[in-house]
Amino acid sequence: MTSTGQLNLQINFMRNKELPPMVLRDVVLKLESNFLRDYDEIEYPSDVFVPMDEFSTLRTKLKNFLRQWKVQPTG
Repeated sequence: MTSTGQLNLQINFMRNKELPPMVLRDVVLKLESNFLRDYDEIEYPSDVFVPMDEFSTLRTKLKNFLRQWKVQPTG
């Protein structure tokens, strides 16, 4: 935030430059789509929720791989 209380986003900087309107529009669209994300387990059960400590680490990938291929005892 700036000292006047405004958000200092790249979009504000880009508006002062001479950019093609479609480039500016694409950036605005990308920012808006990120702000519109709403992750809620109750309202949207199809969303995937992963605890941050398990998010995309080599250890987690290895655990998932081993769990997937683990042979269950039969009989």
